Amino acid sequence: MKFWKSPAIPAISKSPPPKRTLQFGEGNFLRAFVDYWFDLANEKADWNGKCVLVQPIAIKINPADNVVVALHPIAKGTAVPVENTTVTAVEDIPQGHKMAIAPIKTGENVIKYGFPIGHAMADAVPGT
Repeated sequence: MKFWKSPAIPAISKSPPPKRTLQFGEGNFLRAFVDYWFDLANEKADWNGKCVLVQPIAIKINPADNVVVALHPIAKGTAVPVENTTVTAVEDIPQGHKMAIAPIKTGENVIKYGFPIGHAMADAVPGT
């Protein structure tokens, strides 16, 4: 394992480097672009970082939404990060389908894009 070289702060010189997370859009061009800059930082500044592709599982389009949209198929039992919490899929969610992130009672509005797009036909627990 490579360690930090920090003459300014000797107390952390022997500790492993911190993990850095940079989230960006999807695509090979973006990945190559970020890889290039990580390599440059590692070479010139002994930064000791690496680029790892992290793809979101689902997106919440508007802060007011009570559903997320699956960007990829979500298997039952998968933990889906949503803002500052995690919702576990109670059933398989196909790509492009909605998954409740808050309880929705029968007849209540389903909110997507910040607006009601319909009414729940049955109670929906988070993860369905």
